[in-house]
Amino acid sequence: GFSYLNSNSIDKDLNNFKYEQLDQSFTLTDLYNRRIDEKDHDNSNNFTLNYTKKFKKPQQQLTSDLFYSKGTENTLGDIYQQYYNLDGTPSTQLPGIANTYNFNSETNLVGQIDYDQPINKKSKMEMGIKIRSKKTEASYRLDNYYQPLDIFITDPLITNDFRYDLMINAGYLTYRNKVNN
Repeated sequence: GFSYLNSNSIDKDLNNFKYEQLDQSFTLTDLYNRRIDEKDHDNSNNFTLNYTKKFKKPQQQLTSDLFYSKGTENTLGDIYQQYYNLDGTPSTQLPGIANTYNFNSETNLVGQIDYDQPINKKSKMEMGIKIRSKKTEASYRLDNYYQPLDIFITDPLITNDFRYDLMINAGYLTYRNKVNN
């Protein structure tokens, strides 16, 4: 058997948030609106391959399965933050402008082979191997707009890269024997 699935999507989100920050005595200290305009592109591919071989001897069989998937997500965001005086009138403070870049990727591979061998009517032997590999990447970058020089500057305290690799190899051998009933 073989199967394949692809998923590809693009979505756009526009969010407006009104922030009212209060101190310990619940007195208004800051007032601003933040608009976040994001574009998200997701893509994933999944492959599955299965094989079963049945032999003439009852309950003797060989099965194998292979699964592979790869998914990515790219998100670009534009942030615009407008400040207000505490009475709600527009502030003379320059607006905050930033861009975000978010990339996530995950790759999975799982392979397994199992063999069942009856020895006689009461006993059976099973054996198999399995491998699993997973790779994950996640990157995030925030660039703040510096208005005096008309440039964006990457914020190193918020920007990060994460990588994670996993590899598991396993095998088994099982002997079963029926005693009495």
